[in-house]
Parts: sequence; C-alpha cells; structure tokens
Amino acid sequence: MTPTTPPPARPPEAWMRLAAEVAERGQTMFGAVLVRGGALLAEAANTVAKDRDPSAHAELSLIRRACRELVTTDLDGCTLYTTVEPCPMCAAACVWSGVSGVVFGASIAEVAELGVPQIALSCEELFGRVQHAPTLRGGVERERCLELCQRFW
Repeated sequence: MTPTTPPPARPPEAWMRLAAEVAERGQTMFGAVLVRGGALLAEAANTVAKDRDPSAHAELSLIRRACRELVTTDLDGCTLYTTVEPCPMCAAACVWSGVSGVVFGASIAEVAELGVPQIALSCEELFGRVQHAPTLRGGVERERCLELCQRFW
C-alpha cells in the first residue's frame, strides 16, 4: 500500500473536497478520507440508514477499513479528513486508533443549528481530556460541507 515514489503534496482543501465527493457518492452529508504521507489510504461515507447500523458513521467505517487493509490497529501518522466534525463516538475512535490529525469542514454546533441531531460535545472538548490527542483543525471547505448538510438533511 505504500507508494514507491511519494505522491505530490495536496493541500487540506483538496482532501476535504475528496471527502465531500465521497459523501455525495454515498448520498449523505458525511464523508471521510484517511491520508498518510500524502497518499490516500481509505475513504468511506455514512451508511447508517442503508446498513441499519447506528455505528456506521463515515469515520468509524473508514478506521475499520484502514486497519483491516493495513493489518494494524495503529494509525499513527494518518490524518482523517471529514465533512462534519466527528461525534464523540468517532472522535474516541480516532484517539483509540492513534490517528495523528483530524480535519473537518462543518462543526457539530453548525450542523446542530440545521436541525441535525448531534451530541453537543466538540472534538476540542473530548481531545482536551486525553493524553495523546490528535491535532485538530476545523472549518476547511466549511461552506461546501454545510451545503452538503443542507442538501442531504
């Protein structure tokens, strides 16, 4: 899975646009991609309704897929890009799997304002309570991600 020649660097906005495309293909507001060393490792969309599985969030599906394919439970060095700030369940999965960075588009608070049910606990709050928290960056491609939420909610 590791390329022999490093791929050209892509800015966070490009990875977030890819996460949004993954969401659109899945006909949902939630899409995520996992990147390490400039290479795409995995992508996933939310399939809660389709699979009748309340844990089938994009981030959890992505982490599961990457760990299976990489034959590891340690995703150190990986950055997870997701259209909406991870819920507490998904944020905890990022911590447990060792994801190094989380980048999101729309915040939990913004999505809740649209009427999408959320647990009102931000990644910043959750990550502030763990020893080895991922780095966190929000608001990347925010408008596009909010538009996805409006369209699919």
